[in-house]
Amino acid sequence: MPASSLPVEFVDSHWCGHYAGKRVCALVSVCSFLFLPMANTKSAIKRIRQTRRQTNVNRRNRARLRTQVKKLTGAIAGGNGENAQNELPATVSSIDRAVQKGVIKKNKGSRMKSRLTRKVNVLSKAASE
Repeated sequence: MPASSLPVEFVDSHWCGHYAGKRVCALVSVCSFLFLPMANTKSAIKRIRQTRRQTNVNRRNRARLRTQVKKLTGAIAGGNGENAQNELPATVSSIDRAVQKGVIKKNKGSRMKSRLTRKVNVLSKAASE
């Protein structure tokens, strides 16, 4: 998209240094998407679209996993054994789902489940004594 076809306000406020301007834009990824020629063939353009779409899916799945793990580690850090016991099945399920979706590898998922389960068991054992 040539800069001449964009409104002047947009060009002035979002001028990308990679487009031969003097200022480098804070939104380089947006400007790169708008200004820089990337793929030359239809198949390459389609692969770029597919990659962006899949990247967004992976980000959502990874964020969902991290949120669930943070809930459990927060319960463990807070010393709340009962809450940690309640969060553990949901966290294990979330880890298994992330492995199934290919967000993390199988061994990393097993390692995470093992470590979190061990921490929860230590916490609940300490709480019962």
